[in-house]
Amino acid sequence: MSDFSSSSLPDLTNSFIDENYLHIGELTASGQFAKVYKALDTTSPTDDPFYYAVKCLRFAERDSSQGRILEAELTNHYRLRYDAGVVCLHRMFREGDFIFLVLDWCPGGDLFDAIFTNSIFEGRPQLVRDTFVDILDAVAQCHARGIYHGDIRPANILLSGRGKGVKLADFGTSTSEKVVGGDSGECSYRPRDSDLWSCALTLFTLVTSTRPWGLPHVVDPEYAAFSANPDTHFQDAFGLTPAANDFFRWCFAEDPTTRPTLAQMRVAVLNIKQFTFNSMLPRRVAVPEPQPAFILSSSLSTSSSSSSSSSSATTATPPPMPPSSTSLLDDPNVGWEAISPPPLVPIKLQSPALPPQSPGPVIVLAPVIRLYHLRRKDVVLREKILRGQRRARSYYF
Repeated sequence: MSDFSSSSLPDLTNSFIDENYLHIGELTASGQFAKVYKALDTTSPTDDPFYYAVKCLRFAERDSSQGRILEAELTNHYRLRYDAGVVCLHRMFREGDFIFLVLDWCPGGDLFDAIFTNSIFEGRPQLVRDTFVDILDAVAQCHARGIYHGDIRPANILLSGRGKGVKLADFGTSTSEKVVGGDSGECSYRPRDSDLWSCALTLFTLVTSTRPWGLPHVVDPEYAAFSANPDTHFQDAFGLTPAANDFFRWCFAEDPTTRPTLAQMRVAVLNIKQFTFNSMLPRRVAVPEPQPAFILSSSLSTSSSSSSSSSSATTATPPPMPPSSTSLLDDPNVGWEAISPPPLVPIKLQSPALPPQSPGPVIVLAPVIRLYHLRRKDVVLREKILRGQRRARSYYF
């Protein structure tokens, strides 16, 4: 059986790929199945070098489970490649046993480092609002195209500059299905709900430099404390203002149908003038190993539903909702990383089990490889034009 983990991938540092067009530099990230490098465009002038991010994955046959995951990532990311809030996928190609994705290089790093290493959001509510609204707009772009990210968290949100220019990255767990899970509905959940829940968790991390709980289940003491006192828990435990407390109480309501939509979240956050009483909160950071949000969702659904009847926790009445908007999508949330999906409410599916999907453009792995094997001589002029446009834009960050 093939090993697709990132630990099985070779170290490509200081090597050349793509017919010597790209010079691989430092390793910048290593996930479960991929490694990401900073790569120099060898055709760029030495006094003005241009860089890409290159993601390396092991090739998998299309009829294998890993191949289907890979094909979904390539297809979904390719459909979003020109959206402003998504890291641009310039091209993809295969060399030997490996697939390479050539992506925008984001010099601002990821949101995780901006929060926990550089502390650029502490005591800056306006920057928190601006960044979170950019995240919501990027997620709305994905949803408008019928694609759900499935793993929104600070490590998968890149920045073009210091706290500026939000870009969603890593579509390895993305899906275009409106419902994911078994046909019976007992282990099903809605990816749109997952993305919105994850957005709320990301804002909480921006504000407090920590998470509200380790696991959104009554077995977790902090989640149990929230369930027992939802009205003022965040205010008492994390020093949030009443407005911020009410917002998170709304976002984390047990019933997904009562949680805010993307548009409602946007309006509510823009109206919150101050998130905390103190400019800087004491840190209580426990950083887990990032995992795809899909992994734990099905395993928690059964335990969540079985424990909900035995729990004595009371369900809070959510605060009054802002006026509904018809411009953004009307569904709520579930899952930040593998340790943070919300309490799942089983979805009883009617026949047909899944709503019909519009075909849309689909990228098939084998043709993609053949197409991009032409590479440089066919796209070099377009690449230089785009590169000039990107450089012009980068000066604003």
